[in-house]
Amino acid sequence: MSTIDITPTRRQSQAWRYLTDDKTNIVLFGGSAGGGKSWLGCLWITTLCLKYTGIRCLIGRSVLTQLKLTTLNTL
Repeated sequence: MSTIDITPTRRQSQAWRYLTDDKTNIVLFGGSAGGGKSWLGCLWITTLCLKYTGIRCLIGRSVLTQLKLTTLNTL
């Protein structure tokens, strides 16, 4: 098994704690361009896919062009 070292920002670390705890149902993570939202979302989806066999996930944005330029590039 491979090990990947990552260095999230303070805000990404805080959001990650909420995404992975057993109590939180909704996490809102916003901000300006370059804030690491796509990176964190891709990390979360990838982690879930590795953890749960057969899981189905969706990553979406309101504008397809933005999805292709940002999120899919990150993933």
